[in-house]
Amino acid sequence: MTQIILKIARQSASYRKLFQEVSDAITLSSDAYDKGFPGEAKRLALSVRILVHDTVKSHSLFEQIGIKRKIAFAGTPNLYRKGNLLSECHLVMASVVGLTPSYKPLLNDGPSDIWQHLPFDGWWNETVIKDAKGEKFTRKDLVLWFANKEGGAHVDPQLDERYRKLQEENSYGWIFMAGNTEVMPTAGIELACMRQIAHELLRTFQRNGKVLSRHL
Repeated sequence: MTQIILKIARQSASYRKLFQEVSDAITLSSDAYDKGFPGEAKRLALSVRILVHDTVKSHSLFEQIGIKRKIAFAGTPNLYRKGNLLSECHLVMASVVGLTPSYKPLLNDGPSDIWQHLPFDGWWNETVIKDAKGEKFTRKDLVLWFANKEGGAHVDPQLDERYRKLQEENSYGWIFMAGNTEVMPTAGIELACMRQIAHELLRTFQRNGKVLSRHL
């Protein structure tokens, strides 16, 4: 016997509750990341995916409430020039403490206070990492990689070679100096980027508070 499942349209209160839950999750995971739990980058990616990523079978929260194409997304200032042949990433900074180098999200400490305000497609598809081999990674690439393949919501049994090299072989190519000593960076440029993407969304919420209020 076929079971009949009845469905009804969501009400505004339901969307309001869901948005608040996702917003709180981003804030909590961001705080945990900053306190030394880098794995929270995967939870951040899952929250971002829920908010903005659409497929044929799934519909993002922002699309359902009708604001995805109506708001500008906060983008970390991008000061790189077209034609630059070096590796680049405008979402992070390098930090060396003792002989331990690492990548840190810029948060609000970038080289300029002139933030970008981008339409969704421009923000989602902007290149945020270019490694030493010229491989490029967008915000979309990083979010879906963490959420769909690296344990955010699913673990893929096969590794994408581009990401493996970024994670494990320093394909970004930076080498730091501590005094006269060369030290390789710890893994994590992709993690720091994910934390910065979450920070951008939190800024987006703040800047578009009135629009969100009207649609929730």
